[in-house]
Amino acid sequence: MKKVVFLLFLVASTAVMAQTGYVRSQGLMLAMPETATANKTLNELGTKLEAEVAKAEQNAATKMRSLQYKAQDPELGDAVRQDLASQAATLEQELNKVKQNAQMELQKKEAELMEPITTRLTQAIEKIAKARGYKMVVDISSVSYADKELDITLDVSKELGIAPKEQ
Repeated sequence: MKKVVFLLFLVASTAVMAQTGYVRSQGLMLAMPETATANKTLNELGTKLEAEVAKAEQNAATKMRSLQYKAQDPELGDAVRQDLASQAATLEQELNKVKQNAQMELQKKEAELMEPITTRLTQAIEKIAKARGYKMVVDISSVSYADKELDITLDVSKELGIAPKEQ
């Protein structure tokens, strides 16, 4: 009985593998003009956000030096020193929040820009896969070896109207 089950499993997995193709999605993604446009937009936003963070860091450093200078006054009471320490901690938290917000804004923009690109690529892959009768298409980056005749990259690139870039 175990041999029959194993044989059925082997036949079924062989049938699925015969209906499997692969694609070089990274190369296709890089060749899509929308990706270049999205990358340009992301680079511009990244530069803008870096400048904002740098300005916030400068302002925080200036305020921190002022707090440290005030804290050096030997005539300050404990309550004032604690208040200065609290102000310094708040300043550091605010700076960290500015950095986190900048990173989140960049990630959000990347997701927003890349979603329609990946959707278009996925739809092209699905169309070619269905036309070839494939039940599954995997990315070549996750495959150790595959026969070239299972590669649908060229057909997908034609569907997208692009020339694929080598990875």
